[in-house]
Amino acid sequence: FNLQVDGQFLRGLSTEDETWAEGGAFLSSGLHTISWRLEKNPGGAPEAALENLKPPAYRLGEAWLDNVALLGATPSFLETWESGDFTANPWMLSGVGDWRITDSDAFEGANSATIKSDDIEANSGISELSIDIITEQGGTLTFRILPSVSGPFEEGNVMLDGIVVASYSSPMSDWIAQEIAIQPGKRKVTFQLNKNSGGIGAEQIGFIPSPAGRKGQMWLDRIQFLATVEP
Repeated sequence: FNLQVDGQFLRGLSTEDETWAEGGAFLSSGLHTISWRLEKNPGGAPEAALENLKPPAYRLGEAWLDNVALLGATPSFLETWESGDFTANPWMLSGVGDWRITDSDAFEGANSATIKSDDIEANSGISELSIDIITEQGGTLTFRILPSVSGPFEEGNVMLDGIVVASYSSPMSDWIAQEIAIQPGKRKVTFQLNKNSGGIGAEQIGFIPSPAGRKGQMWLDRIQFLATVEP
């Protein structure tokens, strides 16, 4: 099972388990034909030889296709939360405990985005704020973050395609400037608060003293993406 653009093979989409594979292609302007092709016996093996082969346990001999969308490239943007919500850019909220807009602290302007450990009602859990960035040439993402967090109570993480690229586990009193290189393609940037990642019991964690300055909260402001422009 593979993805083709204008009759040319682009990438294979077969998987060896029940997880969905994600595929995509950059399209130049003009008319294009996108095809998803399931090919039986692509190597042309004799039928008798195929009958003697034992198929792997995961094989069903079927393919499913879903969530097909034509997406535009992400333009350069600056997010300062002055809209008062998450609608100025295509932000996605997930996990337990919602991020929200606040005027309690901000790097510049009136607002910032924030999440509290107490917003996660359970003894442990994760709350995430994410955005997809799609580019042909890549770019740079900068942001300001104020993490008043401390392990083992909670930790803040910044993730790129599910991989942690920055982590915070000590309470800060000043805003920190951070920069992430965005490689070409479709990338997901996630700002995450992970409460009690070690799974310490509620009674036990209650006896651990909270360090000075910890508010159990994280603020995020002035997120700027600058897309690389081809000379």
